[in-house]
Amino acid sequence: TGNHRNGKHGATYNTTAYKATENVAKAVHLVRHPLDNIVSRFHLWYKTQLRQLNNKEQSPSTIVLPRHANNSMGFKNWCTEKDRSSSLIGQIVSAREDNKPLLGPRSREDDDQKWIDLLSDIPCRQEFFQYVQWHNLAFSMTEELLRIPTIVIHYNDYRDSLKETIQKLLDFLELPNVQPDAVIFKAGKEYFDYYSESDRQAIKSFVMAYSTNETWQHLKGYDF
Repeated sequence: TGNHRNGKHGATYNTTAYKATENVAKAVHLVRHPLDNIVSRFHLWYKTQLRQLNNKEQSPSTIVLPRHANNSMGFKNWCTEKDRSSSLIGQIVSAREDNKPLLGPRSREDDDQKWIDLLSDIPCRQEFFQYVQWHNLAFSMTEELLRIPTIVIHYNDYRDSLKETIQKLLDFLELPNVQPDAVIFKAGKEYFDYYSESDRQAIKSFVMAYSTNETWQHLKGYDF
């Protein structure tokens, strides 16, 4: 357990290190475009709601739909709802008042205002914060704490070169390809049209600013 510092912008993370080195020899790190990933999170929410609202006790002929439609407008409404209930910006303000680092260095008060300004301009701010935070910590865990070999695979690699990507993964894991034609990959859609141009640029600005150097190396090739 300890504090680990983000080398790019100075944020300090309080993380718990588990003694996994004896059981974990390698890591596979999957990356998907942040714009698509957050819409996928919305789809997961929608499917979960649909399943919970239509349990076996109800009539099979009765279908109750979630409160947000499964389309771009529903996604925007879902983001608005999440942004209204999010405490992230409030936590930044509280951290500043308590002089405890949350998103950036505490040397200047305007550092906090920078994060507030960046987050205020994007939809689903908590989701995008968690997306970047997850990758930041994943790279920190595998490279700094566990220090194990890691392969990074982009979601689009499966779409663009399925067989080559599978073989690359198997080679890394030192596993045989026992069923070469058994895997069928159905690529997910891209969701640029779920965001406005200003949304996409604001998201890019935050992702670029908050990513560690390692995370940004794997995200900078995406179009926003």
